[in-house]
Amino acid sequence: MQQQFNGIEILTQICETKKRKMQEKGVSLGYDLPHNRTLPLISPTLLKDKTTPFIIAEVKRKSPTKGHISTITEPTKLAQLYIEQGANTISVLCEEDYFQGSLKDLHAIKTAFPHACILRKDFILHKDEARVSYLFGADMVLLIVALFVDDMESFDIIYKELLAYNLTPLIEIHALHEWNLIKELNLQRAIVGINTRNLKTFQINKMEAMKLRAHIPKHIPVIFESGIQSEYDSFMAGSSGFQGILCGSFLVEQLDKEYVYPKTNKHLDSNNYTTEPSIHQTMLKDQDSSNAAISQNNIIHGLKEAFNIGMNKTIIATLLQRFYAKNSSTKKKSYKPLVKVCGINDIAFLQESLKYADLLGFILTSRSVRYVDMIFLQEAQKIYHAHADSMPLRVGVVTNECIEIGIKYLEQGLIDCLQFHDVPTSFCIESAIAKDTHSFYGPYPLHTLYAKLNTKFLSFYPSINYKELLHVEQGLQTHFALWDSSAGGGCDVDIAAIQEFITKHKVLQGNLWLAGGISTKNLQNILTLQPMLIDICSGFESSRGKKNISALKEFFTLLDNLF
Repeated sequence: MQQQFNGIEILTQICETKKRKMQEKGVSLGYDLPHNRTLPLISPTLLKDKTTPFIIAEVKRKSPTKGHISTITEPTKLAQLYIEQGANTISVLCEEDYFQGSLKDLHAIKTAFPHACILRKDFILHKDEARVSYLFGADMVLLIVALFVDDMESFDIIYKELLAYNLTPLIEIHALHEWNLIKELNLQRAIVGINTRNLKTFQINKMEAMKLRAHIPKHIPVIFESGIQSEYDSFMAGSSGFQGILCGSFLVEQLDKEYVYPKTNKHLDSNNYTTEPSIHQTMLKDQDSSNAAISQNNIIHGLKEAFNIGMNKTIIATLLQRFYAKNSSTKKKSYKPLVKVCGINDIAFLQESLKYADLLGFILTSRSVRYVDMIFLQEAQKIYHAHADSMPLRVGVVTNECIEIGIKYLEQGLIDCLQFHDVPTSFCIESAIAKDTHSFYGPYPLHTLYAKLNTKFLSFYPSINYKELLHVEQGLQTHFALWDSSAGGGCDVDIAAIQEFITKHKVLQGNLWLAGGISTKNLQNILTLQPMLIDICSGFESSRGKKNISALKEFFTLLDNLF
């Protein structure tokens, strides 16, 4: 049985414990405060450069959700490894009772690496903690909005005090109502962090965090916090409009091991600080091999590279912005879904679809009655480019035998991303991290999927047979994936089964991408599932493979009337 957490209760306990300690020992928690700050104050690079991935690596021994993570007997060594691998900031957990951190760790790491940017990650409750953070060597300080929802006046006082000491606040939010509490602040000297962990259940929900990012203006730098378990996660964060990630437990589990500490003559000190990977680190040994992998000595570098590629393939960010634009003015509790018109094989139907669709689907497997070739896609591209901005995204639907064709069309600019079938359902289920040092791609089967796609970090999303997932009791991952039982065959979505399933798995509420016999006949019932995206293929046909413009118009008229 999966352990249940009451996150609000745990947060309350943490804060009450800290308040008692500060009453007994003072805001420095019993540690001797330096008389003044001799360590340089380092501003995070993200405030000046929002185009380069910003990676925060965390020193973290324990958490309420994972329990013991690692002893970390030498936090400065772990920090050195983080720095050598390219981390832009070191986050130091300073809470003593629930995370086994301390201000002593913070001061030791900043003293060892004075020119590194150091984040004090703690539960800050009083404005005098700004001075304590400054004197102990912090450059950034975490400020959690959830602790102040009923007392934003205190939040504002602490926030201004941090700025008075020229410390950079990392303002952590979890939900839209928290963003609304801070959005009027002057955030020019701050960074926003979206924590994917639900404060009530402590469950990770990556999709909700990515949707929240779309509400925040692009010029404000935003960090993706919690839930980074692989390069794929980092890639997705980058492609969803974030400027960086904060990674803790995963890095500690992988890197706080004596045998991975680099044996190098390079010494990092105040005169020789570097964020470049050291020469002992190994890169991808074989980029084209199906067994290509990243050594454990390159984990942060790999996360950074994956994030950077994601930042340049902003398909998910585009979809999130469109979803936000569709629903930003609605007062209804339900959201109007994105719509993908799939199986397009007729130019006249394509022209009509451009008026309504958010995504256009082209079947690239030759065994389908809806198959289209390069000549059709080239003709479609002429029409596509003749229209105005905000055009639908073009999706190439591929199976195992035609992945390379999809990659070719991506490279030629004939499509924008791939919908990849034949992905095992385990893609959506948590599993053990690969421990093999020659195979670092995170949870199975992501690493095998990368191998199949030649480690290119393509713009793609998987299509999963949802009927095989309905028995899952726990450990469901929130990845963007199309839930389909039809594959263009016209089989209806099992509304009752999915409704029962999302009642058990609340992380899917409002996040489902659905396909399977969707048409005007069942649209109203489909919308009770509150899908984020619906994919229609056979519902727009007069016969199998024959597209029907009247059915298309009728569907979108009904959809508009329902909202």
